[in-house]
Amino acid sequence: MSTIARPAVLPDSIPFSEFRANCSRILDQVEKDGDAVTVTKNGRPVAVVTPCPKQPTSFWDRYSKLIKIEPGADIDNMGEEEWGVDWCPTHEVTG
Repeated sequence: MSTIARPAVLPDSIPFSEFRANCSRILDQVEKDGDAVTVTKNGRPVAVVTPCPKQPTSFWDRYSKLIKIEPGADIDNMGEEEWGVDWCPTHEVTG
């Protein structure tokens, strides 16, 4: 019994029958490579399988999405103008 070698890289599009038969392998490859694959039926595109965005794993990964600090910035001496009113610890909130 011979085995058919699968390509290491997925094609841009695949027929639904191949997707159904190899769904797990295709999903693993999409996750690994980060490339989208279009699924076709009768030669027409019907779906696109894309990898999910990577989720931040730590506090600092999540925090880095909120604010960007340039290398060498003196964050100890920034005022309201640089941080914005909501970020300044000395700003009194009234209301």
